[in-house]
Amino acid sequence: MNSTSVVFIDESGRPNIPKKPSRRKDELFVLASILFNDYKLVENMYESFLNVVIPHSAGNITIKDLANFYTLLTGDPIEIKAGHILNLVGIFSPLRAFRDEKLLARIKEELISKLVSIIMDYAAYVVTVVINKRRLRGIHDKLPPMARDPRLLAIDFLLSRIVNKVPGNLTIVHDEIEEGYEVIIKDYIAQAKRLGKSPINPKLKIKPNYRVISRIEFKNSIGEPGIWAADLVANTVLRKRAGTLTGNAYTVLVSSTKYLEVMYPVK
Repeated sequence: MNSTSVVFIDESGRPNIPKKPSRRKDELFVLASILFNDYKLVENMYESFLNVVIPHSAGNITIKDLANFYTLLTGDPIEIKAGHILNLVGIFSPLRAFRDEKLLARIKEELISKLVSIIMDYAAYVVTVVINKRRLRGIHDKLPPMARDPRLLAIDFLLSRIVNKVPGNLTIVHDEIEEGYEVIIKDYIAQAKRLGKSPINPKLKIKPNYRVISRIEFKNSIGEPGIWAADLVANTVLRKRAGTLTGNAYTVLVSSTKYLEVMYPVK
């Protein structure tokens, strides 16, 4: 029996192409994928997340301690995502007790770096795609219709690099997006499997084996650590490319042989 790998996908930034982006990060759309050869590794990663000690905390407080307190207080499920850490919401809201803003900023970045390091320990392969929407706008009319959409373009780049890394079958788990786009992506994958090549870039030099894809599902990120991992990586890459990252989470990514980043358009 073939083994089943699972890839988790999440995005950072908006997929629309603004006419006049006001900030560098508005120019960018990032799609991140984390491939695991067995779902048990996702569960192990989650346990490692919980054991992370909050930097500079008294008494070696862990994420698990914060999670237990939050669940006891609210009864709500937890999430460990970049936005929760950076904005100090959910289980990370008690960190607002730190009054030193510089120290708090350092705590956030160190925490994300620790989590990204854990992700790289358990993942089989990590691919991110960075779409520069301003440059894409400049060549928009020269591209085939499907390639004009940043989200579809990113999916195409991502899956063409992931599928050949899979030893058996592949399940795709994507964070929830607009229902219409979910249908479009499912249709794209069906086309890729039927054609045996990229529907967007048929002249692609590599030959992706799309037939390993056995299932795609769109899930809410609550209770799904694999999506949290994709979110943490996507956010790290977006902030790095936008020039707002101050920690070393990106260094953790690029120092690993399991990491690949694709940028488009290159010029």
